[in-house]
Amino acid sequence: MLPPLLYNGVEVVFAGTEPGTESQRIGHYYAGKNNSFYRDLHEADWTETIYTSERDQELCRKYGIGFDDVYHDKQALATRLENYRPRVVCFNSKEALERFSDTSVRIPWVGAYASHYASFSWNPIVWALCDSSARARRYHQRRIKLLKELLSKI
Repeated sequence: MLPPLLYNGVEVVFAGTEPGTESQRIGHYYAGKNNSFYRDLHEADWTETIYTSERDQELCRKYGIGFDDVYHDKQALATRLENYRPRVVCFNSKEALERFSDTSVRIPWVGAYASHYASFSWNPIVWALCDSSARARRYHQRRIKLLKELLSKI
């Protein structure tokens, strides 16, 4: 398990399913060489430069971003999110949203439609993105559009 990158004042939490092999090996989020997460943030104007997984903590502090994963324990994630109450909870894949909601999500599920599947007591913006892994590369432009749309809402 990779420890969550959550802290007081976190604004946006990106919630994935669980860290990939490379992320677990080096101890940083979205570390797979074919994962586009950090490039996507830059392309969608969230960051002024492309960060690397080794700089995940720096990115978090500078931009108010946090990272966590559902694993197979949605209640543990819900409790952590409740403790920090970010303005935005963004599921970083359909699978992450499905694990959290304990249901098979249907189209449409991306963007604000995620709020139909996940809700929280403090009423954050609930959002979902297409996966940033290489297996979802065909949805890359849609992912960038969704990241830009989310940024415009916060």
